[in-house]
Amino acid sequence: MPRRQNSTTDFPFRSGRFFYVNGEWYFASRESSGHGPYIDRAAAEAACRRYVEAKQRANRLRRSS
Repeated sequence: MPRRQNSTTDFPFRSGRFFYVNGEWYFASRESSGHGPYIDRAAAEAACRRYVEAKQRANRLRRSS
């Protein structure tokens, strides 16, 4: 089936983990379509790093118990 051209969706366009909607920054994870909002991309990136580190820590603890 061919892809429709110029269609609108309820989802904002995004490519990659970070996206900008209505003046606010978000990041996506496997578990959730969006974390945020953040005031700027740098804040979203910092929050994403903390999120990934927390997930990795939880996985290590789960494996060690």
